Amino acid sequence: MLEIDAGGIASLRKNHPLLKGLNDMPNHRTAKFALSKLFAEKKKLDDTKLVWSLVSPFNYAGKFDSWEEAVKSLKDHEISTLWSALTNISGGARTQSWEPDILRMLTPDFPSIQMALIPAVREIGAKGSESDGFDGKGIIERLARLQNPDVHSQHDRIKFKEITKFVGNVIDNPTASIEVPHDRETILVHMDGKTLPLSSLGSGIHEVIILAAAATVLSDHLICIEEPEIHLNPILQRKLMRYLSEFTSNQYIISTHSAALMDTPDAEIYHIRLENGCSIVERATSNNHKSAICEDLGFHPSDLLQANCVIWVEGPSDRVYLNYWINSLEPTFVEGIHYSVMFYGGRLASHLSNYDDETLVNEFISLRRLNRRGVMILDSDRDKRGARINETKRRLEQEFNSGPGHAWITKGREIENYLPPSQIQAALSVVKPNSTAMSNFGEYENVLKIKSKKEREGQAPKVEIARYIVSKFQPDFSVLDLSAQLSKLVAFIKASNPTPVL
Repeated sequence: MLEIDAGGIASLRKNHPLLKGLNDMPNHRTAKFALSKLFAEKKKLDDTKLVWSLVSPFNYAGKFDSWEEAVKSLKDHEISTLWSALTNISGGARTQSWEPDILRMLTPDFPSIQMALIPAVREIGAKGSESDGFDGKGIIERLARLQNPDVHSQHDRIKFKEITKFVGNVIDNPTASIEVPHDRETILVHMDGKTLPLSSLGSGIHEVIILAAAATVLSDHLICIEEPEIHLNPILQRKLMRYLSEFTSNQYIISTHSAALMDTPDAEIYHIRLENGCSIVERATSNNHKSAICEDLGFHPSDLLQANCVIWVEGPSDRVYLNYWINSLEPTFVEGIHYSVMFYGGRLASHLSNYDDETLVNEFISLRRLNRRGVMILDSDRDKRGARINETKRRLEQEFNSGPGHAWITKGREIENYLPPSQIQAALSVVKPNSTAMSNFGEYENVLKIKSKKEREGQAPKVEIARYIVSKFQPDFSVLDLSAQLSKLVAFIKASNPTPVL
């Protein structure tokens, strides 16, 4: 559907893209008037507030297209002047050039789009099965061609390697690989020194291989996928979405009832509901709308997937540094899948507990009830060696250390003291170029304390400093006890994400 707002003729004459570059000469004024007259007639014929044109992928010229009738409302001198202004050609005739050329310009020009459908019913076909579709029936033959391409298609080996890599990621085993044997009876999976037929790995793995293979074989397509969540747990769903986003070149339209898929980064979400016998489509533009969609789908907050462990931090800058350090040590870890980072806010800590015994937490909010596996990172706030850590932080340290999980109290004043002074100084010079650092960058100093040109003391913006440092520098794990704390944290995340039994 192409819609053109023709609400104001004056605005139309001035702003419509077809008239771009026209000046205020008499013939151009006539051209602008003729176009606005054409749109006004089109609106009148359609009895609508907008000038619209239905674009059919089958080039169907239906009786509802009133452009041809509207253009006849223009007088000869009006349409010829409009035609000349738009084409920079003189002469011509009404039926041979003026009308058809103008109507062509008003028709939206969309590039041809290659489309494919992956249906909801998917199953790996038997040996020798062929299919032009992507329901899994011809997947063994397709994979065999990618595995051993002919001389003109050697680049297809790369696609096969990408699918193999994805399978290893899905089953959390980087040694895994797939192979189509010479008899093409099945798909073999090699891992940990064993060779297993795909049939022994469960229907979830079947599904992701079918979906990943189709999305990899195709390129630069618009692919419609019906309910990819079938037989996939939320973790596999998210891994599939990540693979489609990072390793394929297609655009996807996905019909789903999965709350996990709705969390896919950068996805456009549309809510389709039945109302009075009609399908109503609305774009979900807010978290409230997304929450309403989940309720319509029958999900409740207690039903939604949690990550396997939670890391509690005081504020947004702590999360920036934490992801920066974790990703440097374990690039395969994905926030939202292997762990989640949650904020507790320093002043709220006195209201929190990591116990779930009702007799112990009547006055506190139990974090353990949100996720039983957690680590809490706490700023020590010490201003000198040997300074006392407050009772709230000691209480939380004891509670988290009771496991599963632990507390990490910074060895220095706060998390920024784990940064090399040279990196902080470089960040301050860019983020606050007109200020002077007031710190000697010691272990217990406020390293972001600054003074303005007007001698006013203040604090550099933590998040901006954090984003600059993680974008410009490699982490230095030798500062204070950072290496030891991160090793302990990474080991905890690994223990929280065991390799699934297949």
